[in-house]
Amino acid sequence: MHDIVTEKIDVTLADDNSAVNRFLKTLQTAFGDELVNDRSFHQFPNYSATVKLSSKHQEGLELSTSIVVDISLLCEYFTIYIEDEYRLSYQPANGTEKYKTMYSVERFDTGFAEDEKLAIDKVNAAVAAIWPEKQMINYFALKTTMVEGGKPFKMEWSTETKHSLYEFMFSGFPQNEAITRYA
Repeated sequence: MHDIVTEKIDVTLADDNSAVNRFLKTLQTAFGDELVNDRSFHQFPNYSATVKLSSKHQEGLELSTSIVVDISLLCEYFTIYIEDEYRLSYQPANGTEKYKTMYSVERFDTGFAEDEKLAIDKVNAAVAAIWPEKQMINYFALKTTMVEGGKPFKMEWSTETKHSLYEFMFSGFPQNEAITRYA
C-alpha cells in the first residue's frame, strides 16, 4: 500500500500543472522563491508548505519564523499556524557543520504581529485561488481533539489508542526530537 501511495504522490508532484505546483508558484510569486519550502514530499495525507517570514542568527543560534500551511487530501480542510524554530549550529570532530532543532513553538489564532497577519492573508488567498472548496480549520483544535481507536496513516500500532484529529486528517509526519510547545 505504501508503495502505491508513494508512486501516486511522485506522479502528482512531477506534474508542473498540478494543483500543488500551482499553489507553490502562487506562494513563490507572493513571497519570493527562496522563502517558500515544499514539505509535501514528507507527508501524506496532505500537501504542506512553509513560508519563511524572518530569520535571525546570533552566536550559533538561529531563530526562524515561518507560516506552515497543511492542505488535507482526505477532506475539504486546510490549517495554518506559525512556527518559531530555534536551531543550534555546531561543528563535530569531522568538521562538517550540523544543525540541531532545539525548540519549536507553534502559534495559532492569537498574538500575531501585523506582518504575520498580512502573510497569513496571502496564504489564505493562495489556497482559495487553487482550492476554493477548502475551508480553514483551527490548528489548536486539531491538535488537542483526541480520537480514541483507529490508526492514522503510516502510524505504528501501539496500545496507545488516542491520536489527535490532526494526525488523522493531515499528517503521518514523524515527530522529531525537538521540544514542541503550543502557544
